[in-house]
Amino acid sequence: MRPQDRKLRAKPSVAFASEASARENIQTKLQSLLELLKVHKDYSPADRSTLLKALPSSHRGFNGWASDQLDALAQERVGSFRSNSRIALHRSGLLERVEIALASVIAERNAVTSSSKRDESIAGLARKLKVEIQLRKIAEEEIVHLKRHIKDLADMRDDLRLQLNAANREASQLSASMQGAGKLAKGAVIKLSSVAKIQKGRSK
Repeated sequence: MRPQDRKLRAKPSVAFASEASARENIQTKLQSLLELLKVHKDYSPADRSTLLKALPSSHRGFNGWASDQLDALAQERVGSFRSNSRIALHRSGLLERVEIALASVIAERNAVTSSSKRDESIAGLARKLKVEIQLRKIAEEEIVHLKRHIKDLADMRDDLRLQLNAANREASQLSASMQGAGKLAKGAVIKLSSVAKIQKGRSK
């Protein structure tokens, strides 16, 4: 190969500098991603979910990711980095480590989602239990009310029974009195009839 051909094929120093700068940017981005994956558990559940949504989970997302897309709190935790090209990522020699980090983001998102669903399920069960307790309380109050009503009806029945017995006694007494009066009347009629016969015999 002629010397002039080697010169044509050799990379210019600017290209080497640009490639080194791209790799350094990707390295910073990868370290920032790993740092945020490590510290996100210190966040509140809501902030954790928001942070994980802001983290890339694919090659395309990683390439387009930049530090200015993060909130102020997250930016304080990481260095400054910019977006990069797909070719820069493949040439950086960090592709495998980036893919591992992206898989970790997906795993953390799934874990948070599962935890959120579990919390929602627990909250739903708590609400259901509260409703069941309220319904049970209402049912118990209704039972007490029905028992009180049944007792009132029983008392009313006993009063009516006493009144009926008293009425039956009065009716029996009245019937006995009427029978006695009938006997007296019958005796009086017989007596009057006898007197009339005697008087009739005397007049003859």
